[in-house]
Amino acid sequence: MCNERTPNDQFYTSLVNVRNTELSVYWTRYNILAAVNLALLAIALASDSTSFMYNFPIWIMLGGIILAFIWLLITIKGKQLITNRWEEHIRDYEKAFKDKNQKLFTNVNTAENVKCFLKKHYDNLNIPARAVPIICIVGWLIIGFYFWPTTTKDAKHIKLEMALEKIENSINRQAVEMHALKNHLIGIESKLLKLSDLQKENIRDLKTAKDVGSPSINNDNSKMKNK
Repeated sequence: MCNERTPNDQFYTSLVNVRNTELSVYWTRYNILAAVNLALLAIALASDSTSFMYNFPIWIMLGGIILAFIWLLITIKGKQLITNRWEEHIRDYEKAFKDKNQKLFTNVNTAENVKCFLKKHYDNLNIPARAVPIICIVGWLIIGFYFWPTTTKDAKHIKLEMALEKIENSINRQAVEMHALKNHLIGIESKLLKLSDLQKENIRDLKTAKDVGSPSINNDNSKMKNK
């Protein structure tokens, strides 16, 4: 009787608590990695031709694949740690239980082993959990090879197009400035013509005034001589 164990034993309770804590940490870590990977994938899909990701597609693709692969590896190894270490310790401890109905983890493991491989891993959420990072890896491959240029030649071609576009914009801007300068010069020329016409009119008026005053001057001179 002294060696009899029950689910109320402190050591057994501690094993179960550690297992549950590891499982909670596992899913928290999984959700964080899922948020990071999916957010980066969404940013990559929404990028335009002026973004950093568009100019360096190979490196971005490799970085995304590595991050998704780390996510997949942590998902597999984390579940194996829970299953092969803590649950195995719990099943070993349950061997001393007399009541078979109290051997919860042992009974669950026996029921799982009866299932086929796919159904077992689907019911344990292993397949859905691993499918998401695999989909991310495929998504990064599609982005790298189809949405953006994958060769140095294509990248140089795009950079050349961007440089030509900048030159064209600069030329258009200079053309607008030249047109404005031309209009300004035309305005100055118009003012100079008006000023020239005004000067000519003044000269003409002066000549007219001089011609009108000349006879009176001559008459005065003749009178002075007669005296």
